[in-house]
Amino acid sequence: MSGNKLTLAEYINARLLTLSPFTAMAKQLGELLNLVCDESCIFPTINLDGEGGISAVWHAKEYSLEIFVESDAVESAVIMRPPDKVTVVRMSKRGPKALKEVSDHLRELSAYVQETNSRWRELVT
Repeated sequence: MSGNKLTLAEYINARLLTLSPFTAMAKQLGELLNLVCDESCIFPTINLDGEGGISAVWHAKEYSLEIFVESDAVESAVIMRPPDKVTVVRMSKRGPKALKEVSDHLRELSAYVQETNSRWRELVT
């Protein structure tokens, strides 16, 4: 851990290690998160989805983002923006347009959280 603050990369790596039976999917999700996240991003909740896949979820009021790696290795994301606008992004080919759309939304969501509660990091460290 760098200093007293947990970095996003440290958090993601630690969380993915707890999902050891799903190491291939966890690795795939980790690679995908490395492409769309930077240190300004808020931390996701990372869980098994109950259907054999794994997901990373960010949520704040009307904003949300969920990135899935399904059991058949298909990657997708679901974006929600106010007011109730839902976008599904297929990410399996990791095309630049899809990665940018997800990354831009994550930065927008993270900026909203930072503006609303600049001490959010204290809740997860």
